[in-house]
Amino acid sequence: MLTAALTQNKRLISLLAALLVSTSAAAQTYEPVLVTPQILGAPTTMTPLNLGDDNTRNVALGFEFEYWGQTFTDVWVSSNGFVSFQSGNHLCCNGQPIEMAQRNTIYAYWSDLISYTGNPYYRRDDGSILFGWYGVNEYGTNNRSTFEIGLFANGDIQLNW
Repeated sequence: MLTAALTQNKRLISLLAALLVSTSAAAQTYEPVLVTPQILGAPTTMTPLNLGDDNTRNVALGFEFEYWGQTFTDVWVSSNGFVSFQSGNHLCCNGQPIEMAQRNTIYAYWSDLISYTGNPYYRRDDGSILFGWYGVNEYGTNNRSTFEIGLFANGDIQLNW
């Protein structure tokens, strides 16, 4: 149990670091707040993007979202565990260090992920959108993951594992 908790904390720290280095320099700041682990969506309550392997799709947010001083109304969703305001590049398998990561991107679990069951999914609510990857496989391993990225009209970002 302790090993699992330590692994989860290490993953959270890595993901928060990825979020911090994946942004452009601007006056906006984000203060991470830990919340109780939770998953807010499910494939049965969301719209599938059916991206398969190494693909992206542009999705309208349904509201304006300010991210590091820029306002966005849509986002590129990658089958490889992130959303980007910058590019439709799926960023698979290039082996670059996180310092070289694409900017204006929120990385929840950046890896070579594969799913042929509808992943990722999304659901728009009034003033928010939730993107979810449910039971996705990491290429070359037996690792399966479930995680979400929530974006809110007030500028909040929520990562769920």
